[in-house]
Amino acid sequence: MSNFLKFLEKLAQHCGAKFEVEKFKAEDEYELAANIL
Repeated sequence: MSNFLKFLEKLAQHCGAKFEVEKFKAEDEYELAANIL
């Protein structure tokens, strides 16, 4: 059971990091659009 929990924790950390990267990309694109306008 503990191995499964560790797996879930790693998965959550991986998804969280991926989400942060996507968020930064989205913010950069928003800033680019704001600069063009």
